[in-house]
Amino acid sequence: MPRPFKLTNKGAFFACPEDTQGTAQWERKTTSASVNKDELFDSALSGANDRWKYFGVYWTSGANQGEYQEVDAFDSGTKKLSFSADFTAVPSNNDEYALLLRIPAGNISMAPEVEKVNREFETKFLDKLSHQTTFLNSPVSFDSEIPGLTIAAGDGVTPSYDWFSHLLECIGERTTVKGNKCTSGSTTTVLNVAALNGLKATDFIMINGFIRRVKETTTTTVTLERALLVAPATNDVIYGCEQYRPDEDNIPSFTLIHCNHDQAMVTTGAILNLKGTWNFGGHPMLSFEGSGNSWDLRDDFVMPGNLPSNIAKPSLQGEFGVWVPGTPNDTFVAIPVAECGFDVGHGVENVRDSEASNIPKVTDRNSTCNLKIRNKDKTIKTSWEKDALKLELIAQVGNEPGNARALVFYGQLQSVSLSDHTGHSHYDATMNLAVDSGDRITILRF
Repeated sequence: MPRPFKLTNKGAFFACPEDTQGTAQWERKTTSASVNKDELFDSALSGANDRWKYFGVYWTSGANQGEYQEVDAFDSGTKKLSFSADFTAVPSNNDEYALLLRIPAGNISMAPEVEKVNREFETKFLDKLSHQTTFLNSPVSFDSEIPGLTIAAGDGVTPSYDWFSHLLECIGERTTVKGNKCTSGSTTTVLNVAALNGLKATDFIMINGFIRRVKETTTTTVTLERALLVAPATNDVIYGCEQYRPDEDNIPSFTLIHCNHDQAMVTTGAILNLKGTWNFGGHPMLSFEGSGNSWDLRDDFVMPGNLPSNIAKPSLQGEFGVWVPGTPNDTFVAIPVAECGFDVGHGVENVRDSEASNIPKVTDRNSTCNLKIRNKDKTIKTSWEKDALKLELIAQVGNEPGNARALVFYGQLQSVSLSDHTGHSHYDATMNLAVDSGDRITILRF
């Protein structure tokens, strides 16, 4: 039975990816008995090794009912979830549990709706017809701060999934860049390495706090698109990253669960869009919004009692900088930016593929980026906007491994106008994606 209702600001927000859109898989059961207290076996779990790492397991039946721990490892061969500490008892076969990824989130909105579809044909009666078919819709939105990688991708390290990796996959493709280190003789534009570790052109790396795109490679050299301020020393680490770019197909769906006051609002089949506004001196926040194709209100779900409330993880604020290449001399120009906002631009629509089915799908994309730039001269308007230059924007927040993230946007300025910001004159500029460039909006985590 749920605990007695009481007013509280304690709540928790969870997500669980879906292998099949609209089919929730967060409520599960073990498929064989465990041998040890720090493991469970579930043959229905899918994915590669450590796919479910950082997810929480909350037992809802059996000898461990009410206990909660985060997954320490997942073995895709044996279908075993391992934990860093023991549960009270060895899990048995058919013990029920919830598999939940806790999201530190704010401004959570889950608004269950019933959409009514009116009859369109005429009758011989004057009476107005009632609706014929209904659909369950569930618009959803929430905010969360984007952190750096939980484990930095240093020399020889490939970024592994962490709790935020699953969430950023809402926009599509996730790729990784393996870490490396410099050998002797590196310059500001060419990094010498013993081996590439899979590094290739267009990948992003971070060295000595600066993010750079790789221009080209040989078997033992990495040429950067833009020079570093100082040549790296021997054994300086080249940090790898996660890279997220919008995909055309296979955009994952999620089950989202908001627990509050001993109730759980559940949305399934949710497809999400991603946008955010990064301010100088502030924290890099992201806004997720979309729609699910069904919802449920659960009064029988008791929230794990040892979970903290939804307070964003603390994040040290690093440097904030935006650089724009593509000037007539093809050089990078540092521009002071007070604010950078972006929108992946997924157009999520409920597509009815039959009378009884209502599936959210991404039907179009309109990626945009808005900048508030200090107007020190007229070049931005009279050259970059007027000449329709294709510009690459890199907005970097943080410069330490495990606490660095960046937005990359390759596009053209569509409108530049004067505005006031804290008493200073600025340009308000809008960038739209240069669709013929082959590049897309990219989010990086180091």
